Amino acid sequence: SLPGHLELHHWRGVAELFASAAGLFESPAHLIEALRAAVPGAELVSAGLHGPVVDSSAGELPLDQMHPAPSRAPADLALTSAAGERAELSVQLDPLLTECRNAVDGHDYERFAAALIDLRVLKYSCDDAQRSIVARERRRMISSDQLETLVRLLPKSPMSGVISRAIITCGQDGIDAIIQTLNGAEGRPERRVYLDALTAAPDADEAILKALTSHRPDLVAAAAEVAGRRRMVKAVPQLGHLLRHAMESVRTAAWRSLESIGTHEAFEALNSRTR
Repeated sequence: SLPGHLELHHWRGVAELFASAAGLFESPAHLIEALRAAVPGAELVSAGLHGPVVDSSAGELPLDQMHPAPSRAPADLALTSAAGERAELSVQLDPLLTECRNAVDGHDYERFAAALIDLRVLKYSCDDAQRSIVARERRRMISSDQLETLVRLLPKSPMSGVISRAIITCGQDGIDAIIQTLNGAEGRPERRVYLDALTAAPDADEAILKALTSHRPDLVAAAAEVAGRRRMVKAVPQLGHLLRHAMESVRTAAWRSLESIGTHEAFEALNSRTR
């Protein structure tokens, strides 16, 4: 039973939770705890269509309302069982989660960034079932406030390369946080660091295209520069339109970007402006 008006990340957490439940949770109480962590206010109910709502307030479920668990593998196959795989993953995952918590508690965000990168490395060393577990736990480790702190620290830290990689591994959330902070950045050195991070982000094209339509000229000029660095062919139509922008800084950025992209369409856009 889920509360109404759930956001996308809530649904994603529920899907991953039940996809991995058979190999992750030792008891119904552990499942309930994880479900409530993913979606506050969620409850488990009886499998029967007209059965009573299961009372999970005490963290326990009546066994007569549960479906029988699948038979366990023989003892000599324990190392390949779900429990064995869970234990093996826990040996690698738990220390990294502890490292993240300790780093945040100690306000050591360079250390936090390094731990986030290690979690991503672990994620891609796992099979599909374990990968969803690591991905979910990693998302729980970084709140929007912590992500914002990492982004604001980026121009100031001697470990900016590590922090930038950690932010980028947060996917669209990380890219949006960089753009939002870039939007209010003061001073060229600070802006340059954010532009470098966006240029290096592998999945930033859609966010950059959106930034090209912003009503803020400084953000549009920055997005145009990044589009040129990334050789974003799909940005050519919008960059051509920006050649007629009211602000000279935007026109100049768009012009240089089209020159950097260098396709036939890009030069056509430049030539149409000079006719």
